[in-house]
Amino acid sequence: MSNLAQMYDKEFRQWGERRQGWGCVLLAAAGMIWLWLAYLLFLPFQLDSHRTSGDTCESRVFYDEGKNNASYRSAEGERCDRERDLAPMLAGLLVSIPLAAIGTSLYATGTATIRTSMYREKLEQLELEDVQSASASKPAWHRRASGTSAESGQEASEPGQAGSQAP
Repeated sequence: MSNLAQMYDKEFRQWGERRQGWGCVLLAAAGMIWLWLAYLLFLPFQLDSHRTSGDTCESRVFYDEGKNNASYRSAEGERCDRERDLAPMLAGLLVSIPLAAIGTSLYATGTATIRTSMYREKLEQLELEDVQSASASKPAWHRRASGTSAESGQEASEPGQAGSQAP
């Protein structure tokens, strides 16, 4: 492989590694948002106020609905509902979806780029080994007869073929 091709292959791999890295960062950011949303939705919490000594509120997901399938606001009270409002949680979810989608695509394209480069490198290595083993296993007269003649630059013909001259 020429120096220019090696330089391009190195840049190609670095480009793939950068994309893969940015994909990981965006996926980690989306994951952190999802963990925060899970914390807000699934864990009970306390209201700290100077008026009360800390009322305990059930989580928004696992609250006791009672007999009437009451809403969270009617089951837990308006103060608990205001403390864990769904609008900021929904906004966090909406922000995290594009982060996850872009992160996934960047990671996938970066990985594919790196694997493509590794595949091409392995193919070149195997072709080189194949050429070296094929030329080493043939006798010298066969190599001269099947390739081009070094002196004339023309193709040499096999012994016994039509059009070949006898020595």
